Amino acid sequence: MATTPSLKRTAYHEAGHALVAYVFGWEFEELSIVPDSEGRYGAITLSKPPIFPEGFDGSLDQRRQIEEAMMIVAGGVAGERLAFMRCFKHLYGSDRIELLSYAKRLTLYEDEYNAHIEWMYHRTRHLLLQQVYSYVAEEIASALLAGKTLGSTAALEILEPWETALRRTLTPGLKWGRL
Repeated sequence: MATTPSLKRTAYHEAGHALVAYVFGWEFEELSIVPDSEGRYGAITLSKPPIFPEGFDGSLDQRRQIEEAMMIVAGGVAGERLAFMRCFKHLYGSDRIELLSYAKRLTLYEDEYNAHIEWMYHRTRHLLLQQVYSYVAEEIASALLAGKTLGSTAALEILEPWETALRRTLTPGLKWGRL
């Protein structure tokens, strides 16, 4: 079966989510590029989906957790950029809705939501555009294209050999979650 550009884009999208989740130490059960019952491609199933209390308590720990969740979500579109080397201008679909729900927890004013979402996307894109991430994303995407799903064990077999190289690339302000 031939790989369509849409399927390749989805594989890199899910690889982006997985890479950022791995860096921050968020475990996932499965990656998939199989369309769901509503025809949407792709999903990452986190082992423990984030649950944040209503409102933002102002703590740095809660801000870090919400921003990590935002970067994991933004990792999808940033992952697509790795494959196609062009900027997809908009975060879209369920990722956009999820990012908006997180941004609403951190900002007081509606006009700040989009600015915070864009800032998280640009931080994520900066992280993923480093060369080592391209190699790892390509391996994950290739495995997804070959098998349509990738369990956590298979994903970790791809990710763990790269851990040292991935750790070296973190920018100031980002904490390696797998310590």
